[in-house]
Amino acid sequence: MLYAKNKKEKTVMEIRFRNIISQKEQEISSYKLSLELAESSERKNSEGIERLRKLVEERESELSELKELYKAKRANYQEICTCVSIVNGMNICQNALTGKKRTTLQTKDCKDVVVYYQTVDAAFIVSLEKVLVGLTPQDKLVCILFRIGLTHQQVADFLGNTSETLSRRKSRLKSRYVHADARKLEDLICTL
Repeated sequence: MLYAKNKKEKTVMEIRFRNIISQKEQEISSYKLSLELAESSERKNSEGIERLRKLVEERESELSELKELYKAKRANYQEICTCVSIVNGMNICQNALTGKKRTTLQTKDCKDVVVYYQTVDAAFIVSLEKVLVGLTPQDKLVCILFRIGLTHQQVADFLGNTSETLSRRKSRLKSRYVHADARKLEDLICTL
């Protein structure tokens, strides 16, 4: 009986150990499977991360190329606009010198004349802008028309104004813009 009791305890103990060992083996296989899944997902993640990094680098490279292309296109567009402004301003000045009547001049036309005259006599435009700060394009046009040698009446006719209207504009130019060097201002306005 003692033998049977020991044998029974031995089998119970063996069963318990087997169960514990089996549970531990299952836990280990579960951990191994989890580890394999984690490693494979990590590989996938690291591969995905590397792929995403490459895509980001490619897109950043494309973006920088596009920005450079846009910058070049914009510079070309600005250059073309400047050339068109110069040609338009030259035509307006030519019409003024030949005495052709203009319909109303738009602000853009006045700006075109300023751009054109800036290529012809940049020093005059710079001094005009320094002495008479805040000139409108129309005021600059009047100064330029006098500078190219038109008479008071020719400027008035070209602008479609009366002589009195032009005189008032000139006096407004003289009185509105005060500068510390009044003589320089007077010399510049005297060309009007």
